[in-house]
Amino acid sequence: DDFNNRRYEEVFSPDVQIELFKKHFNLKNPEQVFAPIKHHDAHAASAYYPSGFDSALIVVIDGMGEMYSTSIYSGEGNNIKLLKQYNLLSSLGMFYSMLTYHLGFSVNSDEYKVMGLAPYGDPNRFLDALSKAIEFKDKGEIFIPLLMENKTLIEKESYKGVIKWLTENLVPAR
Repeated sequence: DDFNNRRYEEVFSPDVQIELFKKHFNLKNPEQVFAPIKHHDAHAASAYYPSGFDSALIVVIDGMGEMYSTSIYSGEGNNIKLLKQYNLLSSLGMFYSMLTYHLGFSVNSDEYKVMGLAPYGDPNRFLDALSKAIEFKDKGEIFIPLLMENKTLIEKESYKGVIKWLTENLVPAR
């Protein structure tokens, strides 16, 4: 959308980053030391290159990295090749974080508490609602229509659409 495009152009674009390097670090030629790297590419490289393997399948599963939640690569020798990417509407990590938040815990901190409590619950109690929130597709693909509940910019930034859906279909937010 316009807001995120503007934010990218004003804050995150490589040209802006190079100017910030010049200004804050007094670097004369930051383009010689600064190389913009995509989030999942950085994860893949940091896992594969020091691994010691000559070839490997590299899977990056993240709550969110730019626009993708999952990326699959092949590593051969010194080369890493992107095979497939899944966008944020496939992010089980994002879904799990929103569920954790809805239950009154801290995001990116308390997910282990929800995981620890899960065996004490009735797995069938919320099965119908959760089967509407997550769809399993052919070839192991996942689609999470629940994440489309965030329609406005405010909802996208705060996940209020997801929280509203969870309140109406599961339990009230804590």
